[in-house]
Amino acid sequence: MKATTIVLAVCLVIALGVIAAVTTKPAQEGSPQSMTLRELNIVDDQGRTRIVMKVTDAGPRIALRDEQNRARAFIGCTGPAAPGKPSYWEMNLCDANGNPRVLCALQESGAGASLQVRDNTGATRFLTAFTDQGGGALMLKDEKNRNRFTIGMPAGGGYSMHFMDAEGSNLWQAP
Repeated sequence: MKATTIVLAVCLVIALGVIAAVTTKPAQEGSPQSMTLRELNIVDDQGRTRIVMKVTDAGPRIALRDEQNRARAFIGCTGPAAPGKPSYWEMNLCDANGNPRVLCALQESGAGASLQVRDNTGATRFLTAFTDQGGGALMLKDEKNRNRFTIGMPAGGGYSMHFMDAEGSNLWQAP
């Protein structure tokens, strides 16, 4: 191959690169500035839904899903569990079976919050909660969801502490 042919080929490649750079729009240019949706599903390269963002009657929610379409993490507002009960903002982490294992909740009003950890059977093993009036509690539970240790601080002052055996009888308490 002659030197002039090589030089012309290199110049052509450079010229095409310059033309492509000048005529290509940045990814964001011309994109919509706003979208209005009630639900957005984001999929992976295989078309599996991995992120779901939606608004329900209870409020906004975001769910992260694994490759088998099981919810693994959730954040959002949930409606009342029963009439007259408050709504909650929640963050949950789920195991490979989709069962909530770590649950964090805050009342819509901010009047109370809780954190609980569940075992693989769904039994709550650790629970802590507080109210904005100053009360709070911490509980450790066994595999049958029975309290084994509790400490509480009522909003009015004082405290209580209990150690229980497997049958629920007090082993020790104060006061």
